[in-house]
Amino acid sequence: MRIFWLLMMALSLHGATFETLSSRFTQTVVSPEGTTLTYTGSVHANAKDQALWVYETPVEKKIYFSKTEVLILEPDLEQAITASLKQAHNLMGFLQEEQTQETRIVVHEGVEYTVAFEQGLPATITYKDGLENKVTVTFSGTELNVALPIDLFIPSIPRHFDIIHQ
Repeated sequence: MRIFWLLMMALSLHGATFETLSSRFTQTVVSPEGTTLTYTGSVHANAKDQALWVYETPVEKKIYFSKTEVLILEPDLEQAITASLKQAHNLMGFLQEEQTQETRIVVHEGVEYTVAFEQGLPATITYKDGLENKVTVTFSGTELNVALPIDLFIPSIPRHFDIIHQ
């Protein structure tokens, strides 16, 4: 579950202090053959290691994160996938020293991430996934410490959805 880790890592890398974060994102995946897939949506997170990634296009999907679990709601497939995170990433403690660099490279679990910042906030994160796809997540309209309802991070699974435990 890299997405949550990426966002929290980016904030901790740059020494950002926050209670909440909201941002739009565009995620571009380019295969080794040059095929491009583009996803758009929004992300919301809080300092309690909770996050919600909402994919809007090309398919709808919501990914809820807590410290130890992830739940993926896929309305088109009428299913919810739950999984335990194998290791809770204490990301705020991961790199707490303040970073003044506008670009930083970090290796985590064998993957090299390049994190770029603008005005102290994560602007882009790039990496190659396990299939050698180049992934770029670009953040825009990022706001820190905006009021977010706590129930935003509580998933609601429709009764007719299949629930898959991984």
